[in-house]
Order: sequence, then C-alpha cells, then structure tokens
Amino acid sequence: GLAGGREAAVAGRDAYALTLAAGVRPTARSRLALTWIGRRVAGDRAAGIGATFTHLTSAHVTVALRPRWTLGTSVRRFLQCDSGEERRGAGAEIGFLVIRDLWIVGGFNVAGFSSPGFPSDDHTERGPFLALRFKFDETTFRSSGDIPR
Repeated sequence: GLAGGREAAVAGRDAYALTLAAGVRPTARSRLALTWIGRRVAGDRAAGIGATFTHLTSAHVTVALRPRWTLGTSVRRFLQCDSGEERRGAGAEIGFLVIRDLWIVGGFNVAGFSSPGFPSDDHTERGPFLALRFKFDETTFRSSGDIPR
C-alpha cells in the first residue's frame, strides 16, 4: 500500500489479489482496455494492525498509426482505502510490432507512482519506460506467415 500498510509477500496466505480486465475496439484501428486490480492484506491482531485494501484502476487507449506502429495513452488511479491515500498516473507510448503478436513499447509517464509489492506494478512510475507486450489468443500458435507489412 501507499501509507500505513504492512509489508506482505504477494504469495503469502494472508494476502490475495483479484484482477478484472475488459477490452473493446471502438474502431478497427483502436483499442480500449480497462483494468481493475484489488489487493487485500490481512491484519495482525497482536500488533493492532487491521486489514488493508488497495486497488489500481487503469484505462489504456491504443491507436494503429501504420500496420506496425501504434500510439497509446493511459491513465491510472491507485488508492489505499483504509488511509485514503491516493496516487494518479498518466502517460503516452509508442509501440512497434517486431513479429506477429510481439510488441516493443516505449513511453513516458508525465505523472506516476510506485506501489511496491502490488500486482501489475509495471511502468507506473513517473519518467521513461520500455516494455514488451505479447498477445495470446486463438491464433497464437498458427503459422506466422501473415505479419502486416
């Protein structure tokens, strides 16, 4: 969490996380992805620490500029419910299709935050970032002869 929370391993028995994601294609050349991730960590009664709940909500829009190039933007909100601590992030990115379903993405977050130990804490900090994105679907293991040019 952001404030007052206690450290706990992501795989610990006293913590759990739930991720919900949805995506739509408003146009043939664009994609909107919405993600919500919630994490609850049990408290420590002996130490007088109650359970904590944090969540990360994000929206990501990507538009195809050319067959191999995309431009994207994202906004994020991280909230620790018990303390009311809140962080917001926003950034822009450009992506390049290396091979079918594998993208190299680079960008810059104009506003960001760090949330150690939280699932999906990838490129949320302020500043530049570089990432790989791989898409899995029903065509993933078919022939790779149909890469857009």
